[in-house]
Amino acid sequence: MTPREPVPPPSRSTRFLAARLEARDENGFWLALSLLLGLAAAIRFLVQAHAAPGGIQSDAMMFLSWMGRWDDPSALMGDLVADYWQSVTPWFFQALFKGAWQLGIGPHAFARLLPAMLFVAVPIASFRFLRSIGAEPLVAFAATALLLFNFVALSNSMASATPRSLWPLLLLLLLDGLARRNIVQSALTQGCLAGCYPQLTLVTSTMIGMTLLQPRLLFLDLAPKRLLLVGACGLATVAGLLPFVLETGAFSPVVTLAEARTLSTFGPEGRNVVFEPDGSVDLLCGRRVGLFQNACHGTPNLLFVFLALAAVFGPVVLLRRWLRSDESRRMGMSSELPFLLLLASLAWFVIAASTMFRLHLPSRYSTALVTLAILTTFPLLVERIRARRFPRWLRERRSGRILMHVGTIAVLILAFGGALGVKRSMLSPDNPELVAFVRSLPPGARVAGFVTDLDFSPVLTNRSTLFSRELTIGYQLGYLRPILARMADIRDAILTNDPVILADRLRRNQVDVLLIADETLRDPKVPERFRGFFQADELKDAETQATVQGLTALSRSAADCTLKRIGRVWALDAPCLMAGTRAAVGG
Repeated sequence: MTPREPVPPPSRSTRFLAARLEARDENGFWLALSLLLGLAAAIRFLVQAHAAPGGIQSDAMMFLSWMGRWDDPSALMGDLVADYWQSVTPWFFQALFKGAWQLGIGPHAFARLLPAMLFVAVPIASFRFLRSIGAEPLVAFAATALLLFNFVALSNSMASATPRSLWPLLLLLLLDGLARRNIVQSALTQGCLAGCYPQLTLVTSTMIGMTLLQPRLLFLDLAPKRLLLVGACGLATVAGLLPFVLETGAFSPVVTLAEARTLSTFGPEGRNVVFEPDGSVDLLCGRRVGLFQNACHGTPNLLFVFLALAAVFGPVVLLRRWLRSDESRRMGMSSELPFLLLLASLAWFVIAASTMFRLHLPSRYSTALVTLAILTTFPLLVERIRARRFPRWLRERRSGRILMHVGTIAVLILAFGGALGVKRSMLSPDNPELVAFVRSLPPGARVAGFVTDLDFSPVLTNRSTLFSRELTIGYQLGYLRPILARMADIRDAILTNDPVILADRLRRNQVDVLLIADETLRDPKVPERFRGFFQADELKDAETQATVQGLTALSRSAADCTLKRIGRVWALDAPCLMAGTRAAVGG
């Protein structure tokens, strides 16, 4: 019998890997690896952002639409769109952009930097929170890698550069502060969260209040430090929400569910889509209002069941461990916070659903459920695997060493591949020359038209825009009704063959420049992307009548009132259209 060849001693890399995998309390290495994941995602995002000239996140257009006032207060003076979006932009989000602007970084540029900073900060906050509830460093790294993958590749919340882009970081910092009973960290984070995401703040404030319920202490924990923690967070909540509450009333009332049914924009083809094609509201899987939103759009499916079980399983297990003796709680992860957050989220979701739109959308209150599943259920599974002793053969046998190296490389490829899979979120104008033309108009000029590139105005132009598709979203009738009325007027202007009606619609909206596409001049119809704002039958009848009547008033006057042809778009002088004589507004 041939004797087995002796196995050479472990290499340096084998000893290094084995030590990292065996260690149970080695923060530095796994925290650094988590940070590297965030840096990889940040660099990838910045490369994408700067590869799109003039690019900007679609949702960011809303909250940046008024910030041009900092550079030139006269440019958007008295502008309804700017006034509304300024009123609903939370103060903490404003403060971040205003601070960047004062340092010489404009809102558009900062919107492209903010997500990169968040991609770096969130892994650190996630790792800290998981460690604070007893997760081993390796387990915390694994959960952090999955959480980052969810935020960069599956969701666009952090990349959106909107107020909701800040909630993952602030929620993780808040949970970490509460787990460590750090009063300053908890109160400051809760106040900042109130200043950027009021809906989630109601959830977290309820969670914080429920921490007073301590079953092991006869249901109430009235210790001075606990009372001080809850009280400080309560004051921070009130202080953070007060500015937002005072501002948003300017455009009341809030639309009711019955009123929303009469507005096409809330239909399945509209910008504010809430209702399904059959007129129902899908509170489980609805794209905008559902418990898990896009995760199961259509009907509850296996993915919905999986997410629901994952969101419940982890918090329940951690709660059960937390309720046990101190000795058993030291055996692994345990905390009451995820379970309390789950209860508060579901409670506020039900309340918001029963008072639809008065507390905004129900889905805004369940936004953390997927995050909960990743932070609790997934690390518990990894922890279960880690509970087994490290197999000696992985270090002592050649096949084991190869398997350990290959497995480690595969895991790192998955982790960094996920971090680099940043979802594209940048939109750029199809016709940059058109945007440049609008920007060149006098500061007081007002532009109108069913033109897609007006989505980038006033963000990239700082010129008053009568309406745009991206900014025609809202739940306060003081804003939504006037915007929809403006759209109806411009619809009348492009469809009518009566020059009096054309002049009236332009005059009462104080339009200076009317933009219209070639195809709309030839075939008077509202472009596809704007049709969802109108009742389908009424719009079709109006377009049919316009076709029967022959050339529209706009078609007859376009050649004589053209300021500039920009690609397939005509820039028409509105005073000329109204008066029948050319009266250029500039440029």
